[in-house]
Amino acid sequence: MTYRPTEEFFGPPWYQRVPSLIHLVVALGVIALVIVVQNGPRNTALYAYMFQEAHLIDAHVVAGLFFLSAVTSVLRSGMRGVRVRSDWVEYRDLVSSLIPRVRRIRWAQIDRIILGQQLITFELWDGTHDTLPSVKDHAALSRVLERVAAFRAIPVSGGAGLDDWDELSGASDAEDET
Repeated sequence: MTYRPTEEFFGPPWYQRVPSLIHLVVALGVIALVIVVQNGPRNTALYAYMFQEAHLIDAHVVAGLFFLSAVTSVLRSGMRGVRVRSDWVEYRDLVSSLIPRVRRIRWAQIDRIILGQQLITFELWDGTHDTLPSVKDHAALSRVLERVAAFRAIPVSGGAGLDDWDELSGASDAEDET
């Protein structure tokens, strides 16, 4: 019988989410600007430019589309990360601004797990290496992968070691003495 961990998700670090959050703040500022200019005095140059001149797209529509773009950017940045499940490890990252990368690796495909200080790499059965994207809680992801590797007999390089081996295996000192 193999070890089946519960599903755990490790999200992206904050520095990867900052650009999309800045986009959201700027979009909220644009919406506030449109509302303030619309409800303010009508003899200003900004009011004349935004609401009296003919434009291809209305200022309200532009602000709404910009806000919608910011919300989708925040949601998309939150989808990055690593998911550890009982049958596989899945990671999601963005290759470019439009192309996401989703990769699912089964435990049987992993020959060795290399736990570094900053990166976690899998050596796969076909000789290739796959590096996981950075996550917010790198230490917790390392512990989970090390625990699964111990139960599935996957070699680990650079791990911190399992100090709580008895808790993980379900054995206690009293059972060992009898």
